Amino acid sequence: MGSEGIYSPLWPDVIINIESIQMFKKTMLVLFTVFVAETILFAQSDEEVKKRMMERQKVKYEKLLKAQKTLSKLSKIDVSGVILNDDGKPLDDVKLELNFSRSIGWKSKDYNRKIISNSKFTISQSGYTGLNLYFRKKGYFSEYRYYGTLKPSKYLKNHIFTKHDEKIVLRKIGKSAKLKNFEKLLEYDFGKKVIRFCNLSTVTYELSSLDDTIKAKKYIYLDLERDFDGNILMTKTKYRGMIPKTLIVKYVSDDKSDGFIVKGKQKDITYLTEAPVSGYDQKEIRTPYNQDIYFYYKNGDSYGKGAFLSPESRLGRSSVWLRLMQNIESDPKDKRNLRSIIK
Repeated sequence: MGSEGIYSPLWPDVIINIESIQMFKKTMLVLFTVFVAETILFAQSDEEVKKRMMERQKVKYEKLLKAQKTLSKLSKIDVSGVILNDDGKPLDDVKLELNFSRSIGWKSKDYNRKIISNSKFTISQSGYTGLNLYFRKKGYFSEYRYYGTLKPSKYLKNHIFTKHDEKIVLRKIGKSAKLKNFEKLLEYDFGKKVIRFCNLSTVTYELSSLDDTIKAKKYIYLDLERDFDGNILMTKTKYRGMIPKTLIVKYVSDDKSDGFIVKGKQKDITYLTEAPVSGYDQKEIRTPYNQDIYFYYKNGDSYGKGAFLSPESRLGRSSVWLRLMQNIESDPKDKRNLRSIIK
């Protein structure tokens, strides 16, 4: 005897088998039960994995804390030396700001002190792995030193940093000059076909098309090293890209006395204090990548100092950061004074 069926008025040619329906329901129920069971099992397994990971991280963190604690106990910073002025004479009444530090997990525990020292100073402290030390005195530029037990050094032995020949020179600020500041990128942009330069007649930032001649009377701009035919010389980068071989900053002026005196690498611009009377013969400065260059310059009757910083080339654009500080004093006696407190 055949199975019972249901006639469907919507599909006259189809008879729905009741037993098939029941079997389908049972199958779906079994599949759903298995799915729920596997989901619960997976969730439990995932929680177990997370729990084990947390336990391992906890063990690692505790080991880190123990190692840091041991290292801090062994560490000692022992530094002494002299403090002098520009002329090499002993300098007293100098404020020393000390910031000792040691690591505790991912954080740092600090110990700060301030002392007034004479020209001879001595610092000895155990239990810390680093020391940030500032030397300050009114009327002088501050100096900064770092001493630590975590990096290899000829002064470091058995976790003890010992240096007894430190020499700190504080430079006198003196009379600061009135200076006009200029800070902009000199750019040679292939993509936009423009060049951005400094117009020295007004000490302003201007733009010109690569296809046009710059109309300013005197200016500083960025150019690129070329061959005899005027083609830009290119070089490969470590990533196999191509960039201009050398960036060259040029000074254009009808005044033959205008130009640069290169002072090379300096700690900062405050080390350029007084412009020379003459010798501004250089009209071009090659600016190698990853190298900053400091200089004095002459602009008509005015003197100044400056720097070419962070030369780079990428995405069809070459640039170098130009920083100028030009004397604007009215008294002729102060025309070559370029002292500044801005670094």
